[in-house]
Amino acid sequence: MRLSRPLLALVALAATASPAHALKQPVPTYRVKNLQFQTRAPNPAVTAYGYYVGPFTGTVLSDPTRPSLNLFCVDILNSISFGQKWTGVFTRLSSNDLSATRHGNAKQVNYQKAAFLASTYKAPGIQTAQWGGIQTAIWNLLNPGNPNGGANPAINSSEAYWLNQADSWYNNGGASTFDFSRWSIVTDVNAAGRVSGVGAQEFLTDTVATPEPETWILLGTGVLVILGVAMTKGAIRF
Repeated sequence: MRLSRPLLALVALAATASPAHALKQPVPTYRVKNLQFQTRAPNPAVTAYGYYVGPFTGTVLSDPTRPSLNLFCVDILNSISFGQKWTGVFTRLSSNDLSATRHGNAKQVNYQKAAFLASTYKAPGIQTAQWGGIQTAIWNLLNPGNPNGGANPAINSSEAYWLNQADSWYNNGGASTFDFSRWSIVTDVNAAGRVSGVGAQEFLTDTVATPEPETWILLGTGVLVILGVAMTKGAIRF
């Protein structure tokens, strides 16, 4: 079977086109079912103040490609277990509607500062000894005082140092050049507006989710329709 050049272009366009629901920008939230937290302790296993700190990972079990997600915990008041499965609602940090998150629009700037701090974990020159300060600063942005990661801003492994870094970044216009469109808040489906007591911990992720199953079906259907039309018009030659 040989496809004409115009048809090949159409098929390529259909395969790369965004699904209809993704064209409605901005898309404030979308739901991904069957998330699973990493099944074992991080490697390296970095701890501070009695907690694991630093980046984590998760998996989208309902996606045919099963992508790995980077997860950055912003929630000290709730918990999650290794291997735990839950349903997460992803709210884009570039959205003006954070109603599906635990803290809502009132903490939008705090979520933005937390994303900036999360991006520093792998920044050049950052050592794992500093992760405790970064992590406690992130936690304190959303839940002040839990835990106390150090009050001396002159020590670069302290919470106070990293809170100052976040404030300086924001006050000097850092948010205007930060790509928030790549970041989402991952909130348990049952935890919207509930700071504690319900659902798995809340996270940030900088992983852009791939299409869900219905998207793959939509794209496949589009290609089949194009092929059908082309066959009726003689664009496909056997």
